[in-house]
Amino acid sequence: MKAIVITQFGAPDVLKLQEYPTPEVSGDKVLIEVKAAGLNRSDIFQRQGNYPAPAGVSSEIPGLEVSGIVVECEQMLRI
Repeated sequence: MKAIVITQFGAPDVLKLQEYPTPEVSGDKVLIEVKAAGLNRSDIFQRQGNYPAPAGVSSEIPGLEVSGIVVECEQMLRI
């Protein structure tokens, strides 16, 4: 898959489009084919090295806000 990756802490130019391994689906996780993503204040602080990524989330890929199509899930989720 392609991902915008934080290559080091710093200004916006540290963000690079790179090939990245597709995550494996397990437990209550889903795989989303992302159609749109947003960066919020937490993502900017993360890029600058001032805010840790949430537990269990890749620290080098910002973007907690996404919209897209669920393409794989291990178990049925009830909402």
